[in-house]
Amino acid sequence: MGCGYLPPLAGSIPVQPWEHPGRRVGADERNDQKRLHLPVCVGYTRSLPEVVEASWAHSYWDRGELSQFCEGQSTPELRDAINELAIAYSEVSQWMTDNPAPPKK
Repeated sequence: MGCGYLPPLAGSIPVQPWEHPGRRVGADERNDQKRLHLPVCVGYTRSLPEVVEASWAHSYWDRGELSQFCEGQSTPELRDAINELAIAYSEVSQWMTDNPAPPKK
C-alpha cells in the first residue's frame, strides 16, 4: 500500500499507492508504464513535520499575519511551502466542486 508508517517492502515488490481521479501528476512521478512510482501513500505526507509547519504558516499567512507566526524571520523555503500548500488546496477545492458527493439517502 505504500504506507510510510510500515517498514518498506522487499525491493522486488512494487508499491502502487492509490491515485484519486482528479490528481494531476507530473511526468517525473510516473514510470515507463505510466504508473505512479511514489514511494509512499500521499496520506502519510500530511503528518510530516514540515507539512504541519507549512499548514500552520498558511493559516497565519491567509490572515495576513505570517510575520507573527515566524517572528519576522520568514524564509524563502517557508514561503515556497505555503505556496505549494495553497496550490494543492485550490486543486482539491476545484476537484470537489467538479465532483460533488452524491446526496445521502
